[in-house]
Amino acid sequence: MVNTQEAVPVEHPAAPPPSRREVWQLPWGWPEAFLLQGGILFVAFCVEFVLHRRGISPVIPVPMNWILPGAFVLGAMAVSAIGRGDRVIRWLSGVQFAVAGITLYTLLGLAGILIAQGHTHDPLSEWGLRDLFTSLPFLAASLLIMLNLAMVIGRRFAAPRPGFIGFMLNHLGLLLVMGGMIAGSAQLRKPSFALFTNQTISSISDDERKLTHRLGGSVTLDRFNIDYYPAKTSLFAIDMPAMMHGKADFHVADQALVTKGHVFTAYGMTVTVQEYLPSAFLTEDGAWRESPHHGLAAAKVAYATAGGVTGMGWVAEGMEHILRIGDSHVLMLRASRMPKRYQSFVTIAEDGKQPVETVIEVNKPARIGPWRLYQSSYDQDSAVPAYTVLQAVRDPALPIVYTGLVCMVLGAFIACWAPRRKPEERAEEAA
Repeated sequence: MVNTQEAVPVEHPAAPPPSRREVWQLPWGWPEAFLLQGGILFVAFCVEFVLHRRGISPVIPVPMNWILPGAFVLGAMAVSAIGRGDRVIRWLSGVQFAVAGITLYTLLGLAGILIAQGHTHDPLSEWGLRDLFTSLPFLAASLLIMLNLAMVIGRRFAAPRPGFIGFMLNHLGLLLVMGGMIAGSAQLRKPSFALFTNQTISSISDDERKLTHRLGGSVTLDRFNIDYYPAKTSLFAIDMPAMMHGKADFHVADQALVTKGHVFTAYGMTVTVQEYLPSAFLTEDGAWRESPHHGLAAAKVAYATAGGVTGMGWVAEGMEHILRIGDSHVLMLRASRMPKRYQSFVTIAEDGKQPVETVIEVNKPARIGPWRLYQSSYDQDSAVPAYTVLQAVRDPALPIVYTGLVCMVLGAFIACWAPRRKPEERAEEAA
């Protein structure tokens, strides 16, 4: 017997629409990552402002500058390894927290580039924006990134998977780099000092911290050499009576045209350059001779005044080498130079070692004991520099930073050969 009754469709109740997740409702996501880290940075700025107003400069003593960051990192690793299944810990070690931290860290770095850094007494300095890279907000941003790295390492260490070694080396290397930068900043020293020819020093003064540092040897400046790009030279005619009455009256020749044969007219005078030496020295007979180094710009000129007075003489850089024409006018030469290369030829004698002659120039430092000597500047107030300015840098964190960089490079190479994860492993982690 055939059942002819029609099947009655069963109506299922419609699924309720998904409720909107409130901020700070677990599981946390992007808003909480930016709100939490932004709030921490805001508090750090406020603390920086209060300390600046009270004239307090927080300094972490040695060796606490290493102990505190180390304890912070090891504690974060332990907590993450023990509670790796907790949703908050997974969020703190997740991509969202990492991206938020890197974004805020980058914004602080850009602010440090765009805002002139230095001890300037203005509202920006009160909030630490004039010394941003050593301020509490920058320290807080660095610690937040280190927290994320430490928790990632702790979670992965407790549950290793394929690609474990490369992953750990990459994250551990970055953690070492940032930790070395933070801890080493308390011991970083960069005092500058002037060194005259044939002068020998074995210690330098750090005026900022009111300390004296021993170099672990001695440094002697044998000679200083500087090479310039071709100078742009101007020839000036000065009306002396006008200057004596407080009315400076100068007449300037065209820039970079002071060459042999150049004719210059001013105050009814005609001045002809008969010889031009971009680098010269004064001889005993009153003439100028060409010099390859440390010379002054000099020109031999012939002049004829409106009254028919003619003459000839040398004019060179500096007020002591002007050329007087009668009682009314003088000629003066001024050269604008850009240094092309400057070098300090020094003898370094480390304690217990034989003296070594070496050359210090920009981007080519020399080492003495725990210090690196960099070419910083030179005597720019004299046509012939009387001294060089060197900067001594001592950073005990460099070995840790270099170790971190090596770990990152090795991790990148190992990651290229790491076995692929199986689909079931990815599904297990997602669950």
